[in-house]
Amino acid sequence: MTEMKVQEIVMKAIAAAQIEPWKYYHVCWWEGKLQITEFDSLRLRTLIASAKSPGSPANALLDKLQRLIESAHTVAPQDIPGDVVTMNSQVRLKDDDKDNEITLSLVFPLDAVKDMEFERMRVSVLSPIGLSILGRRAGDTLEGRIRVERVLYQPEAAGDYHL
Repeated sequence: MTEMKVQEIVMKAIAAAQIEPWKYYHVCWWEGKLQITEFDSLRLRTLIASAKSPGSPANALLDKLQRLIESAHTVAPQDIPGDVVTMNSQVRLKDDDKDNEITLSLVFPLDAVKDMEFERMRVSVLSPIGLSILGRRAGDTLEGRIRVERVLYQPEAAGDYHL
């Protein structure tokens, strides 16, 4: 069975089930919505390979990250649009239901900081919010109410390809 046929079957099943697509964004890999740079893909795959261990509670998050990487459209760092969340990006998220905003940076697990100033949070890519925003664009909505309001800093857009 070809990938196109699988996509067609999945799209028909989702349409027939009349589900809310925002709850199942991780299934919609064919939309080309999620993008990741080749550099981030390589580093994240290395993280997955080095962090997996039998019986580790982190394996479930690592598996989710691997599925996300496999489903994302991989592009050269210089070709990623400036409004896409990449590793080490700083983003502003807005909760439309509560009218709250938060600014955070998406980082590798060892760079995540706990008990830091609320406005300068560094969130691990292996956290639920980290997995949700990687590869998303400004304007995308997560969980039906949290919107990627703006990408304040993206290494690739700034020419910082080493970050």
